[in-house]
Amino acid sequence: MLLIGFFWIFLGIAAMFLAKPLAPGAWEDHGPAATMTTCLGAYLAGSITVLAMEGPNGFGPPTIAGTGPGILASIIGGVIGFVVYIADARRQAQA
Repeated sequence: MLLIGFFWIFLGIAAMFLAKPLAPGAWEDHGPAATMTTCLGAYLAGSITVLAMEGPNGFGPPTIAGTGPGILASIIGGVIGFVVYIADARRQAQA
């Protein structure tokens, strides 16, 4: 779980740099918000996946079996959160 906990931070940092070319407007308007959205999506997806795979023993340290799918779910959740934020930012810029 510790690896997954650090992984969503790295996804958020990557989203911070990707927000400038993909979101319309100033970076100050979108960079921090894109980072938070990506971090939240990655954290929730990874945590829920690991807890679902661990079952009733989810309160202990995760096993190796839950770490791989947790990292994959973190990537997918972070990408989904980032895409949703960029789509919303573009929709608001057109309005």
